[in-house]
Amino acid sequence: MNEKKSWREIDKSRDRGFPGKSGRQKSALEVALEDPLKRKFYLQEAEKLFMGKKGDSKHDKDLKSLHEAYGAPDFDKKVKKYVEKYGMPEEWGDLMLLLDVKDATEIVINSLNAIKELLPKKGVMEKKGLKGKLKVIEMTHPESQVRDTVKEFLYYV
Repeated sequence: MNEKKSWREIDKSRDRGFPGKSGRQKSALEVALEDPLKRKFYLQEAEKLFMGKKGDSKHDKDLKSLHEAYGAPDFDKKVKKYVEKYGMPEEWGDLMLLLDVKDATEIVINSLNAIKELLPKKGVMEKKGLKGKLKVIEMTHPESQVRDTVKEFLYYV
């Protein structure tokens, strides 16, 4: 006699089971990632791995001390040390800070180039602030190469 299979048996034979239930157990990571706070933490930690030295907690301290040294006599020295250790910063505010270095032409020019990359994403106020700062640098910077580069950059802004 031909027995008719129930829907449950048909699903089991297809290895599907009921919707929302699978025969496979979730790993500890999958369970942890269901919690939004843990997911955010894991993503931040993964991001730090890809950042290299800049993902280290020491980087944040060094960057903070760089901001605190702004206007101090040892500012240029700290900027050079930071750039040697971590490379050029990637944030707008940090790059703007580096424009005020007086005795490191290469750092100022590299900052300008990095700012040029970020410029299309910036709003009117940031662009006005940059333009004002560049005009001051053009008039006051001791290095003629920096003044010339800034003069050319002003046409871009």
